[in-house]
Amino acid sequence: MEKTIVVKYKPFGDVQELLIPVSYETENDDNILTVRCRVDLPVVQVPWWLKPHKFELRAAFEGSIYQLLLNETRNVHTVDAALFMDLAQEKILEVEKRKGTKLANAGR
Repeated sequence: MEKTIVVKYKPFGDVQELLIPVSYETENDDNILTVRCRVDLPVVQVPWWLKPHKFELRAAFEGSIYQLLLNETRNVHTVDAALFMDLAQEKILEVEKRKGTKLANAGR
């Protein structure tokens, strides 16, 4: 099931903070959470610095915390894109933890 969050981000050098909607789907595989994300704007409205506009995030669940995993396939084009993706990942993990996503029980 696809879910949506709004990420507040102020690009470096800009004076205005942007509100960027991100749709995502989660998949649990043992103790690994994979999150497939896309910027939920028409392609012509995606900020120039936010490439790629689709990205995947991964985290492991250990004990009661998420451990972020390095994803070398992100192919990020700008520092702002990398920082935005990190903020999106942080917000998604907060939402999923608040909802009680239990990775330790996935697949059982």
